[in-house]
Amino acid sequence: RDAVQESIKVDIALFHEEMTLLQRDRNAAWFAEGNGARLLIASEIGSEGRNFQCCRNLVLFDLPLDPEVLEQRIGRLDRIGQGSVVFIFVPYAAGTHEETLCRWYHEGLGMFEKNVPVAGLAGDAVRETLTALLTSDQRDAHRQEALLRKTAQLCADFSKMLEKGGDQELEIVSFTPHQAERIKNAILQMDERRLSAKVMEPLFKHYGVVTEDGGNGKRLLFTDYVTDHRFPLPRHERPLVTYDRETALIREDIEFLSIDHPMVIDALDLFLSSDCGTSVFAIGDVPGREEFLLESLYILECIAPDTINSTRFIPPTPIRVVVSKNGEDITEKFPSALLDQRCKDASPDMLETNAISLGDSIPPLLQKAEAFAALAARPIIDGSLAEMRKSLDAELGRLRSSRSTERLFLDREIELCGLEKEALEKHLKASHVRLDSIRVIWLGRV
Repeated sequence: RDAVQESIKVDIALFHEEMTLLQRDRNAAWFAEGNGARLLIASEIGSEGRNFQCCRNLVLFDLPLDPEVLEQRIGRLDRIGQGSVVFIFVPYAAGTHEETLCRWYHEGLGMFEKNVPVAGLAGDAVRETLTALLTSDQRDAHRQEALLRKTAQLCADFSKMLEKGGDQELEIVSFTPHQAERIKNAILQMDERRLSAKVMEPLFKHYGVVTEDGGNGKRLLFTDYVTDHRFPLPRHERPLVTYDRETALIREDIEFLSIDHPMVIDALDLFLSSDCGTSVFAIGDVPGREEFLLESLYILECIAPDTINSTRFIPPTPIRVVVSKNGEDITEKFPSALLDQRCKDASPDMLETNAISLGDSIPPLLQKAEAFAALAARPIIDGSLAEMRKSLDAELGRLRSSRSTERLFLDREIELCGLEKEALEKHLKASHVRLDSIRVIWLGRV
């Protein structure tokens, strides 16, 4: 760093093994900021784990002997979020072994221009020749040119073998532009709606996590007064989070709280598994009526091993049931929006204060409600079974039709697909409704 600053006066950040993890995080964040360090000098540790797509210029003061290590170095910049061409600079002294190695990577492997999946194979094939050239006391121009030609030819041959050995049918169906565009647009719309912020900000407040604006889309968390030690938190003492994808791409030390981030999922699971809000008493001032309703919310769920991914066919599905005091299903007469509009939460003490006695009527009404919920769940389960059979039968048909290619592993794939279908059939049929919450509603003057 001192040598560089003798020539140019700029802020320089360091990134090496002798620094603590916190120091490296801070320097990387400083380099990523628009008004931060202009240069980052990194040791080999900078080629793994940390991404620098905020930068487009890479200077390689040395070259590794392993092509995969060079690919890792370049890959720190050439990542999602990189909005420019990556410029690679390799200084070397003419007529030295460094020039030989640079030409081997550039003219033989072509790694400075594009990603070369077979670079490792080609490198292993000429390893002895390359090592002999680099350790020789004298340069042999003829052997060097022969090495470059052989390496280039090996890359071409291995690339053809890789292309020929690919699953052509899989490659044909692996990318459909309209589906990709639809998924991308859905992600962008979700980012715009900031669903994770709407979920996490109330949860932070509920569990005693204080949040403050950290500027530029960042939120600073203060966790000194967390009310439940099970609440998931980032690893830093004063963690920074963001709900903005662009900010997260620039700053890897900031947790990007998307709606499917483990912290968001675990926080939701913690709250939903608690007793908070699972039983509510509400009143509705309806002249001329005196009756109570029982509103129940059930969750249709399929308990199955994670390996078969049953949620793609039947995710946890809410089923709402409203029953009258006579045990009749009146869900359609009292939609959720209507009850929310006409009723307000109240203290259960009002039941006793106003001599409204429900006695032992709630347990049998819950049995009635569960029966109605199970009845409503049946078409959902049948639909999921039909969708599963259609999907896996199509997959089995595709695998069986591909047997003619003499790919021996297809028999095993067919067997596994059949076992997956059997397991899904069993677990989907066993899906059941689980009581999640109830609301006792009194309609009438109190």
